Amino acid sequence: MRDLIKKVLREAVGVPSGIYETTIELYKKINKSIKTLEEPLFPEGEKDVEFKYTYDMNFKISDYEIDKINTTVRFIKHESVDVITLVSMSYHHKSSIEDSKVKTIIEDGEVSISITIAIPLNTEINDIISFFNQNKTEIVSSLSHELMHSYDDFKSKEKSLYPFTKYVGFQKVTFKVKPVDRFLFLIYFVHGIENVVRPSELFTNMKENSISSEEFYNFITSTKTWNYLKEAQNWSFSEFKDDLKNNIPDIIRVLDIAGAVVPHNEDDMINYFLRIIYINLINSQLDTTKEMLTTNFFEAFMGLSGDKEELFKKIIKKASKFENNVENFYLYEEKNFKTVSREVMKKISKLYSLTNKTEKTSILDWDLHHEINKTYEKIDKDYKYKKNKSKNGNL
Repeated sequence: MRDLIKKVLREAVGVPSGIYETTIELYKKINKSIKTLEEPLFPEGEKDVEFKYTYDMNFKISDYEIDKINTTVRFIKHESVDVITLVSMSYHHKSSIEDSKVKTIIEDGEVSISITIAIPLNTEINDIISFFNQNKTEIVSSLSHELMHSYDDFKSKEKSLYPFTKYVGFQKVTFKVKPVDRFLFLIYFVHGIENVVRPSELFTNMKENSISSEEFYNFITSTKTWNYLKEAQNWSFSEFKDDLKNNIPDIIRVLDIAGAVVPHNEDDMINYFLRIIYINLINSQLDTTKEMLTTNFFEAFMGLSGDKEELFKKIIKKASKFENNVENFYLYEEKNFKTVSREVMKKISKLYSLTNKTEKTSILDWDLHHEINKTYEKIDKDYKYKKNKSKNGNL
């Protein structure tokens, strides 16, 4: 009965049973694999290398059975890195598009996860082994995050195409202008796809640190997740515009990359830059949409047609809805930040019910990800896709 009560409590706050146990076992297997690495880590002249591992598992996350986890660990030597850094983790799956929905194709009992780690130029394998041992909590929390994405896809199996392409497309854009890149990070962080996994990620962290009910407040309010949500809650468009005025040289650099004429007046420059940001976000979302809708060579060569073309036109119209007043885009995101952050903070506060009542113990690097992938080197100044003037109905 006690185990059943725990299971019900966990799933009520968004933490499926078995997520922690599966995560810990996966961490142990990856850590064991890392200890088998040999010098030299990189082939001569290379600064980017991948190691692929397949782990046979026999675990359940609630009613989701996992038999195999394919794991890719990527190491990148980069001159801007001073310490070994966990840059990103990602979960991979196949999908199809049907009736404006992204349908996840679940391969029987199989999960694929990638880990990207940036290392200084003089790093040795022993340093990497030490990193995995010393940063267990961060790594385990991130693995739990990705496994929860997998579980969510197993349970929901489909997502609306429009928010999904916004989620994916916006991640591909950065400008190397600090307040802008922070704004883009917050859009990513509060997206619904990410918020599904927050409770499991924090629960795993709680378990690793044996957090008691007395320690819960200090624990939860000190986490990156909580503080990012507070940052989103406090974000304001007016302060954002003021911050941009302290970044004029970077804004001029971005406008030069875009091949745009730089206004002489500061306010005009800021307003134009706000439009450039919006243009690039919409172009990236629509590029992503078109890529997902394109499923054969004929479509890649000749373009979309029929129902797919009509769907794409509708998405162009919806994505471009702030085209004539881009400030409304930022005001919309400000309102969304406040609403979503409040809801998620309330949800993760319920993790209190899962704390240890008797014992007492005490994203990953967004900026580095974009530095490595140099997403700031291509900036658009014009929209790639134009809205259809005719009325096509709603998505």
